[in-house]
Amino acid sequence: MLRFIDVAVHIRLLPLQVMGKQATNTAYKARSVLRMLSLEADDVQTARLAVRSLLSDMGVESGLWSLPDLDAPGSLEERGRCFPFSIPLADFFDHLLHHVMEEVEGGFSTAAKELWDSFDAQLSALSKEVYIKKNIWDNAAIPHESKAGLASMFSSVCPTYCKTRWHYGFDVMHWFSKREALIQHLEPESGQSRGDDLSQAEGEGLRKLAADQLERSIFWAMFWAVYCLEQWGFKVHMWLKACPCPQHQGESERRRKRKDRQSDPHPKEGCKHKGRRLIELADGQAQHFQNELKSLRLEGFQPAAAALARLRSIDEASLAVADDISKAFVVAQRKVLLRFEQGSAYYTKFPWCVVKLLRYILVPPGQERVAAERNSRQLAADWCRQRDAGHLQVRGTFAEHLFEGDFLVSMRNWGGGGEGTVMDNNLFAELVGYGVSLVSMQRLEARHHLVNIKMGSSRASGATTASAALRRRQNPDCRQKSFRAEFEDYLQRFDELVPEDWSSMAELHRLVSGHHIAVMFRDVATEDAMIQQLSSSNRVQTPAHLLELFNHIKVVLREGAFYAVPVSTGASGATTYDVMQLLSFKPSAKKYMERVVGWGSGADKWQDHVAVALLGQRVVEPGRVTIDLEHSEQQQQQICPFQPGETFVSPTSTVEAFPVQSLFKLDFEHVCQFQTVKHACRFSEDALMDALDIDLDELAGEAGNPVNISGFRRAPSLASESAASEGSQRETSWVSRQGLEIVPDMVFLQQAKELGQRAATSGKPIVCSSREKPAADWLVSRNLASFTPSGGLVLLSNAMETTTFLSNPVRVDSVCSTTWSLRRRLDRQGWRTGAAADACVEDKVFNGKNSIREYLALLLDRPDDILRYQDKGAFSHAVLSGGYYDCVRAAFENHASTVVDVPKNMTSAGYGALCSFLLEETDADPRKQKDNLDWFRSAAAKVKSSRNPSTRKPKAQVKVRRRNPRAVRESALADEPAVEVSSDSDADMPVAPALDIEPSAASEVEAASASAMPSAASEVEAASASAGAPAAAPPSSLSVRRHLDRPAPEPLPMPIEPRVKNDGHRAVTATLLPYLRQVMLEDAYCTLNSRAQIHEALTRADFAGLRCWGANQLYSRKRTVEDLILQHYVDAVRITL
Repeated sequence: MLRFIDVAVHIRLLPLQVMGKQATNTAYKARSVLRMLSLEADDVQTARLAVRSLLSDMGVESGLWSLPDLDAPGSLEERGRCFPFSIPLADFFDHLLHHVMEEVEGGFSTAAKELWDSFDAQLSALSKEVYIKKNIWDNAAIPHESKAGLASMFSSVCPTYCKTRWHYGFDVMHWFSKREALIQHLEPESGQSRGDDLSQAEGEGLRKLAADQLERSIFWAMFWAVYCLEQWGFKVHMWLKACPCPQHQGESERRRKRKDRQSDPHPKEGCKHKGRRLIELADGQAQHFQNELKSLRLEGFQPAAAALARLRSIDEASLAVADDISKAFVVAQRKVLLRFEQGSAYYTKFPWCVVKLLRYILVPPGQERVAAERNSRQLAADWCRQRDAGHLQVRGTFAEHLFEGDFLVSMRNWGGGGEGTVMDNNLFAELVGYGVSLVSMQRLEARHHLVNIKMGSSRASGATTASAALRRRQNPDCRQKSFRAEFEDYLQRFDELVPEDWSSMAELHRLVSGHHIAVMFRDVATEDAMIQQLSSSNRVQTPAHLLELFNHIKVVLREGAFYAVPVSTGASGATTYDVMQLLSFKPSAKKYMERVVGWGSGADKWQDHVAVALLGQRVVEPGRVTIDLEHSEQQQQQICPFQPGETFVSPTSTVEAFPVQSLFKLDFEHVCQFQTVKHACRFSEDALMDALDIDLDELAGEAGNPVNISGFRRAPSLASESAASEGSQRETSWVSRQGLEIVPDMVFLQQAKELGQRAATSGKPIVCSSREKPAADWLVSRNLASFTPSGGLVLLSNAMETTTFLSNPVRVDSVCSTTWSLRRRLDRQGWRTGAAADACVEDKVFNGKNSIREYLALLLDRPDDILRYQDKGAFSHAVLSGGYYDCVRAAFENHASTVVDVPKNMTSAGYGALCSFLLEETDADPRKQKDNLDWFRSAAAKVKSSRNPSTRKPKAQVKVRRRNPRAVRESALADEPAVEVSSDSDADMPVAPALDIEPSAASEVEAASASAMPSAASEVEAASASAGAPAAAPPSSLSVRRHLDRPAPEPLPMPIEPRVKNDGHRAVTATLLPYLRQVMLEDAYCTLNSRAQIHEALTRADFAGLRCWGANQLYSRKRTVEDLILQHYVDAVRITL
């Protein structure tokens, strides 16, 4: 029988690939991985087929999971995957758990943002050394002889608080958790004067702690509420770092101090199976962690329960704060549960769960091992039957070969064998190859850390040299006799490994690690095209009509709130409502395995769904409505089917995906939000009954002679007992099932129930009387409670349940102006969608492509005014900005008797100024300042936008618009989503050439100019005609047309020696120096400082179309070029003037 301890793992470090900024895409990563394999294996094709797992985060490396074979011939479908037998795995430790624990902050911020912000600032301030210094050594209230003793309690320095890494934050909280009493004893004197390393928010937080007892109680209540969730995450963290070996189970994972490890004469080598826990995850270990997370209760966590009790005992205001903390904890708990379930669910899905067949090798020998083998054989037989029936989806996955050929025969033999059957070696070895896969990248990132340490302590050493030295230490090649014997032969054939020419060891390192210009910047356009094609084919797009629904609920609903949603109606007219808490608007926006690779049975359950915590259902009979008489003007919008005093009570909740269409199934206006929410922790009667079931099973396993134990007694008469007992139905099922004449002792159970309820409501350890001692001992024996060192009884989390009380529901769609609601109102009034050219108020047709809310609101509120403007050609149904329609509404309200011209080519700032003018808030008419590029869009502004590197689109994304003949263009003008007026169209032109608000006659309106904006050519001509001498103004105020008309700079009269080492910097500076000389020769710039001159040179090069600051076009690269020229070239350019 093969055992897990017989599986050997050999770790080998491959050459580190030093990648540049331009290599951060999947194509470069793929070529880098294949290059690594070519340096380690004789045949790359054989090596890539031998890869059994690929572990990465959800970044660009995740594209390797479904990467096509880049070198194979044929179409994309015929190529297959580059690593066809590799199982895709997402990093559980650094990626998944990091994003899961980020939801702690997200949950508390959603429910109680002010409390969280204050707590976060206070925790950050308390973790800094200045707090201990000022509160002990600089505190006059502490006697001098006591300061050293108090300071010794802080001998271990508090870890650094880092919000971006959750486990660093937990280290800080764990450090504080052991010193709560001492920190509370030290009054924060540092709050009186903010230290140099304290931010304003941190200083304010310390001042609150120093001044108010309520603030201190709130801080510690928040502290223990957050700590309860962070502690669960740290438990998962420690489990991931451990190994699954049966012989190592139960060993302490406590890390020894470095000095103890160094002084140990016989250091113990770490297990190489650490972090390789895929088999257990496939068997449902993640579900076990979810159950533990669900069972967390503040009242079951003694420090949190005590902190909340102290907070509630201060005054009336503290009761509301304590309730807010409890609500925030529930929201954060459910958000963490949602993210954890979303990221870890794929482990138990096929084909990832195929390694579950090896679960029995992790079980110690005995009856449990026999049962695990039986379950494994049963699972293999089920999969074979599903495969024969065509229900097993293995095509295109890594597990496809396991159900073909010899592996399928071995699978059938294992599934059809008996207890003495041994799994075939070929199937066992293949499954072990998958089962020992890493699920935590920390084991790999540690090697990266070694490279950084080596580079930091070495001199004139690059990453390639450090990588080579690290491989010599990690890999056993140099210590093998066979390698030493054949080393000379290896050197003679070195050109087969590195065919490129090299002349030094440094150059060789650069070649091997890929840090070479020919390797890093090779053309991967073909690979990129294949990857993009494959990615687009697997991507699921949300339909347009669902996007409107999502946008609507994002405006109306709120994450963390509770709602009642109608989902069905019965034959009698009764409506069934689902009561839920909204957790996430779009959970599919997160990256998780099913969404990235598209495997698994069925569709992605999070796609086009919202994430909710479903609390239960409520059936409402027909004819029941509630009208708020205090707000009679809103009675039609406030009809609610729930009675005012009605309360919905739910002791359980499940995180589920809820279709967004179901929110609109029975009309969204019937969705109600509960205004009053309260959570209470109660003793779980279900947990009590489950414990009785365990006792009964133990009794049934004995020799048929029931004995009197706590909780049970002999039943003299089944009929009389069932008649006298409230739980007769359950007792009858117990007796009939077991065939034993025993029933629960109801007096004892009632005593245990009352004791548990008293402990749950107390929040503190309770003292049990001698009469209650047997019931308390029984609760402790069933892991429902525990005794404190002082003898008090406290309930554990698994004996509690959080009950939610919801009341005071109101309709959420009472006042709403989203695109979906406005379209719904238009539809109810008889409007229909059409093209922009066919849009007409008389026919009740509006532009269906125009989703601007201001446009739709005008159609509903001002149809008569729109018709008046439409007859004069002064209103456009085309897709314009919202500012245009705001100006039109202002004109309707303040100039009802006239037709006001609102240009269609203004910017948002221009429309804002025009709206203020129409509302008579200002006297300046912006329409008369057409040359102001801040208020009007023009051809020159378009050129500026196209020259701007931050807004330039790749060529593949630029849409080429061909110019149509005038007749065709005029008929289709209204269909175009233009944002400015075309000079060749008469349909959407401004009404008056002088842009007056009140034209003298209607004829003037009809005889308006055909264009209120000069063409691009006329503007350029006018600009060149009026250019003249440059004005003495700073470069930032020059107009765009001046940049466009300026001639190109003359070449330098004399060459300037390159003074920078980087090839890219040399090219950039050589391009910019002629522009800098041109700037220095102009009168407007010759007196400016050097940096301003360099910035103007960069601007001119930008408008000339020169992309001189790298592919990523970041400002930091511009600033780097400025610094280089300022440091090395300014004086050299001045010499050439």
